[in-house]
Amino acid sequence: MAEVAAASESDGAAADEEPIDLASLGIGDSRPVKHAGQGLYRLVKNVGMGAVGGVGTLLAAPVLGAKEGGAKGFAQGVGAGLVGLVALPVLGVATGVRELAEGICATPAAVEASQDGKEWDEAAGAWVHYDLEAERAAVAGEDPEAKFADARRRLREERRPAGGGGEATRAVADAAYYDLLGVPTDATEAAIKKAYYKRALKLHPDKNGGDPAAAATFQKVGEAYQVLSNPQLRRAYDEGGAGCLGDVDFLDPSTFFAMVFGSEKFEDYVGRLKLSTYAGAGDDDMPPEEAAFRQRQREVDCAVKLAARLAPFVDGDEDDAAFAARAAGLAGDLAATTFGATLLAVIAYVYETAGAKHRGRRTTALGLGGHLVSLRQKAHVVSTKLETARDVVKVALKSTVAHAAERRAARGGGGAGARGAADARQGEMMMSFLEVMWRITVVDVEATLRAACHKVLYDTRVDAAARLRRASALLLLGGAFARAAADADHAETWQESLAKTMQQAPPPADAPADEESKAAPS
Repeated sequence: MAEVAAASESDGAAADEEPIDLASLGIGDSRPVKHAGQGLYRLVKNVGMGAVGGVGTLLAAPVLGAKEGGAKGFAQGVGAGLVGLVALPVLGVATGVRELAEGICATPAAVEASQDGKEWDEAAGAWVHYDLEAERAAVAGEDPEAKFADARRRLREERRPAGGGGEATRAVADAAYYDLLGVPTDATEAAIKKAYYKRALKLHPDKNGGDPAAAATFQKVGEAYQVLSNPQLRRAYDEGGAGCLGDVDFLDPSTFFAMVFGSEKFEDYVGRLKLSTYAGAGDDDMPPEEAAFRQRQREVDCAVKLAARLAPFVDGDEDDAAFAARAAGLAGDLAATTFGATLLAVIAYVYETAGAKHRGRRTTALGLGGHLVSLRQKAHVVSTKLETARDVVKVALKSTVAHAAERRAARGGGGAGARGAADARQGEMMMSFLEVMWRITVVDVEATLRAACHKVLYDTRVDAAARLRRASALLLLGGAFARAAADADHAETWQESLAKTMQQAPPPADAPADEESKAAPS
């Protein structure tokens, strides 16, 4: 929008000499189009973004013009806005039609490549025979921090405060929680998260079996993070110490750690969660390209381990019954961990969907069965992301309400009732915060496993018949995981799990807890 608004200079020049950056407006894509379907998608996207950009320019250009040149600038902005209103949709249509035509021309090659078992490599913009072992060899030995050291240094320089900045810390009523985490009192949210992760990982009961001192410190470190990661609780603690926090419902530290950073028992299945990766590496220092590379390593590692897990069935060493029995044993062990059943249900959904989609594309007429599964999966992905966005908004609203209740209680108005109301609001906000953490975990795990399953099922190092057996094995493994998640000893929604661990009443009736969320949390 700004590019179009800048088409009129305050000195009355007819047009700006700088070309409009269409890509910044979401119009056009420099990457090759792989087939007509992708070309049609880009046409719709370009037309839509062109229309949105045109309307946005019409609204923004006069405001920007007035700010720069007063009444004259406003008039010039109106003119630029009208130009943008017409030009951007036209450019969107033209670009979209061009990309659709490219897609149509590329379709015969795409059909031939697909029949030949090739995969589209987005980075290379070409059809290739995918080889899981070759990709593992390419990324497994790389140290991301060393590989992207220059990018990390540039990022730190960009974020360095003007004037250098010092080691100043804020004065607080009580610094005990900060000391437990080993951070200054003015530590950023990212620094607090990183310090908590490293301290809690070292003190975790799984690594210090039977050590009461480590368990006690782990408990206090968990409490410190739950306070300092909550803006309202941190403010109250800074101003009055632990005595001013009210009746905080601290979550069991092991449960809280598993909720935010995942369980080690699941790492062979889902890898390290992104929240865990960012905290361990310092998310304030990690450039986007390093984050993308770490995620690629994670997906490849999950795929390699999944292929090995399926191998006894694929190679014929185990029949359906033997493989299903082994899968049931794995599932039972995982379901017994904190939030294990709910996470198992997520994994089961992805495995079963991937297996059904691959078999449907290979064993039904024109692959229609697989395409139908793919459509349902895409609808599920969209729904999951929308629900996550909704819960983020809920946390923001509840945080505002909790802060207002805390202020009323701090002023002494309303007596004990006000204090009780403030504590209740804090509990509701913590519950909502943890729900968002769970939603983020689901989005992360599902995306990672979709990529891992795709690598396993399109690995041309093994023949087509073996890949079809891999799909069958995924269906068996997913079914075993789903049955374990639905077992009477474990079956409960993730909202119920959270409520139980926080020793609160079950979620209210309007919470999205239903049979679907039991079967496949979203």
